[in-house]
Amino acid sequence: MRAAFVIPWYGRGIPGGAEAMCRLTAENLAQRGVDVEVLTTCLHSLEKSWDQDHHPPGETVEAGVRVRRFSIDPRNVGFFALLNDRLVRGAPLTPSEQRAFLENMVNSRALDDYIAQAQDCLFFPLPYLFSTTWRTIRLRPEASVPISCHHDEGYAYLDPIR
Repeated sequence: MRAAFVIPWYGRGIPGGAEAMCRLTAENLAQRGVDVEVLTTCLHSLEKSWDQDHHPPGETVEAGVRVRRFSIDPRNVGFFALLNDRLVRGAPLTPSEQRAFLENMVNSRALDDYIAQAQDCLFFPLPYLFSTTWRTIRLRPEASVPISCHHDEGYAYLDPIR
């Protein structure tokens, strides 16, 4: 059985506790001979554009960890920003707005397809607030062990996230 971390972006120098924990855990497991990989998008990080690939799609090995990157899908940036602003201010979203928020976040049909078809794999999606986590759990609930890295913030109260 292979361990697969699913995270929106991956690599050295990316800020964030969940990102650092994912990278260090994957590296430590790989050093101990565990069959581990990271499934991620081609995005650079939280702080860079979510609207174009930064890395090329495909497979690399970084610090002994197999990393598979998948191209991102187009999204409605303006609508996402409007919904995100409402969440940050503590305003509720309707169920359809909640789905639209996740559908216009960080998504990759290619990543979803890989997860849906992967065999002998246990998925560890993180952090909780990104649609890569939500979609992994929906696609493979029987093989998903989410690592929430939870913050008490508006995103945590979205119905699909709860």
